[in-house]
Amino acid sequence: MSALTTHRRGRLGHTLGAGFLASALAVTGAVVAQAPPAHAAATAVPVSIYVTTTAETASVDQATTEQKVRDEFEGMSDYWLSMTNGQVQFEIKQLIYRPGEGVCGDGNPDLRGDAIAATGWPGSGQGQGLIISVAEGCTFRGSATSGGPSMVGGGRAYLEGLWDGVWAHEMGHTMDFGHANLLDCPADVVDGRLASEGGNCVSRGYEDTYDVMGGSYETIYKNFSTPNQIRTGILTAADYVDVDSPTSVDQTVTIQAREATTGVRSLQFTDPSSGITYWAELATPTRYDTGYIAGSRTSSVGGDTYASVRGVRILRMEGTTQTLLISPQGTGNGTRPNSWAPGSTFTTATGATTLDVVSRTADTATLRLRTIVADTAAPDAPTVTSVTGTTVAGTAEAESTVTVLDSTGTAVGSAAADATGNFTITLTPAQAGGAQLRVTAADAAGNTSVPTEITVPIPAPAAPTVDPTTGTTATGTAEPDSTITVTATGATLGTATTDGTGAFTVPLSPAQQPGAVLSVTATNAGGSSEVTFVTVTAPTPTAPTVDPTDGTVVTGSAAPETGVAVTAGGTLVGSGTTDTTGRFSVPLDPAQAPGTVLEVTVSTGDGNTSAATTVTVSPAATVLTSRVERATVQAGQTQTVLGEGFAAGETVTAVMTSDPVQVGTATADQNGAVSITWAVPLDTTPGTHTITLTGATSGSTAAQFTVTAAPVVGEDPGTAPGTGTGAAPGSGSGTGSGTSAADGSTSGSNLAFTGSDLVTSGITAAALLLLAGLTLIAARRRRAGHDHEA
Repeated sequence: MSALTTHRRGRLGHTLGAGFLASALAVTGAVVAQAPPAHAAATAVPVSIYVTTTAETASVDQATTEQKVRDEFEGMSDYWLSMTNGQVQFEIKQLIYRPGEGVCGDGNPDLRGDAIAATGWPGSGQGQGLIISVAEGCTFRGSATSGGPSMVGGGRAYLEGLWDGVWAHEMGHTMDFGHANLLDCPADVVDGRLASEGGNCVSRGYEDTYDVMGGSYETIYKNFSTPNQIRTGILTAADYVDVDSPTSVDQTVTIQAREATTGVRSLQFTDPSSGITYWAELATPTRYDTGYIAGSRTSSVGGDTYASVRGVRILRMEGTTQTLLISPQGTGNGTRPNSWAPGSTFTTATGATTLDVVSRTADTATLRLRTIVADTAAPDAPTVTSVTGTTVAGTAEAESTVTVLDSTGTAVGSAAADATGNFTITLTPAQAGGAQLRVTAADAAGNTSVPTEITVPIPAPAAPTVDPTTGTTATGTAEPDSTITVTATGATLGTATTDGTGAFTVPLSPAQQPGAVLSVTATNAGGSSEVTFVTVTAPTPTAPTVDPTDGTVVTGSAAPETGVAVTAGGTLVGSGTTDTTGRFSVPLDPAQAPGTVLEVTVSTGDGNTSAATTVTVSPAATVLTSRVERATVQAGQTQTVLGEGFAAGETVTAVMTSDPVQVGTATADQNGAVSITWAVPLDTTPGTHTITLTGATSGSTAAQFTVTAAPVVGEDPGTAPGTGTGAAPGSGSGTGSGTSAADGSTSGSNLAFTGSDLVTSGITAAALLLLAGLTLIAARRRRAGHDHEA
């Protein structure tokens, strides 16, 4: 629907004086909708609308109220779509209706929080807008927060009543547009300064009455001034003329009315003396403000009356988003129109810029802009290229007068620079070495440059002698008490002062890599020496840290990304590189035998090799094993345990469990073997027992065997023969020796346990069991005979 046919009820929701209300603006005649200009696809800004009413109007028809709000929103959206030349279009994302929460005069402090919670609005600058509308029960009021420097950043607007001007104005704030104000100055002041700028003018809020961001009323949508249109890119470079020249300008420009949709619609010009930018535009009764007639207001500073009149308008910015409308001086009756009539001239406060309104038609204005750039710029300070005790030479502004002054300010020489700026001055009297001189240049307008300070030179020091360096420090000798400077590729790496003997040490920051070329100079009051060049050499890498090795691979750590070499007796047996953390792992080919001494070195890409780290190949780790000679043994009989894998000469202890009994100790032979024989205690519980061999350093190994009960003395062993089979035969061999332990055991040595030991032990156990059985039978028979006799 049209932007100008929605429900209208009032004017801008800000506090304005009653006098202003009586004299300001009136609406006459029918308002005619203006077709928006053709435009490309707009950037959509989704807007959540939170609609409420006052408690007294909470019973109004919801559907009707919601439709009024939608109509007002559509009109406002169409307006800004037109004013932004099709760049921005507001769209309703959601509409939430909560009647009875509004209090006129923004009297409900919780309303904003309730609306944000209900709509989920993410906040300003997030590309979404929020409108809080007290649609029924209040007259007018509005406030808003900016969405940030972008027109489509999305801000929040609070609106009481359904008024065109309020809605357009407050939504303009969400697009980062400030107020359109009036510069109110004393009667004889035109381009005045605000108090904050050191002047005596004031900014009258909202009182640019031909701008939507000024006072807005009832059914009136007003047009939008060009400074903010240019600032935000609504007007492009083709839509306005920009004059900002360091030289004088005399230029005539014809502008279209700002209400036009094509052509040059603004003149932007910068005063060359103050640097303040101004805008000139033409306001006409077309487009959105066709039915708008302005009144007047009285100055709060000079007593004149400001009259709102369409025509050529001159503005500047107040801050970054607000505009200030500048009015001509008052006429004889004290009236100051807000526009500049044909034949009038605007002059900036500095007097450096004038703008003449040459003529105007119904929709164009011809303007003449003139700037006067006075030669107030002093020449640049002269550049001195050569100085001795008798002459000074260099360059300065062409055809300027160059003067040399001594330390007392007395001129000791002067000459004119030629057309290319070169000069040479003879000094009278001649100046001693170390004398301080000043050189100035003056142009024809009498502007004098800042002085160039020079010193008559004394002999420069000799080039320093520099020691070889690895890139962290530069050391050497030079003239005593001179300043040493070290640079590389133009960057200063460090400075230091030589001591009384001329020695110096200069830490370099950052440290330099091998191959970098350092430039070293010595400087004193007389100047700088010739340059001594020195090339950074690589430091010898630190010897690697090497882990123990078994002869198949060498591991360790060194400097990251360096080469690693492993040699044995001078022969390379492995190579590799460290990773980015400095770790390395080098396989050895061939693998090296235990006891072999290896040498490990690291090398950098420039051929520097570290000292060697030696490591001896460790013997292969041994595995502890143990076995018993007899799988089954009768309590009271002897048993032998054999172990292997212990360290040569190591003390080994044997302990029998389940009832722990230390049965003996022995010393491992040169092959790490041990053998201990002991008598199984008569009171040993029949069953499975474990014999554990524990070395002093090598650890433990265990074997199991079965203990049977000792025969009962006097029992008849019986006569029935026993039965059984032996295990499959095995093989094995061994040697050993030992001595009897305290409990009857022996110590000695033996070799690896094999299957034949089990067979022998099994046969022996079977024979012992058979003998025990026969003895028990005989004992019982004797006991039975005794019982019978009794």
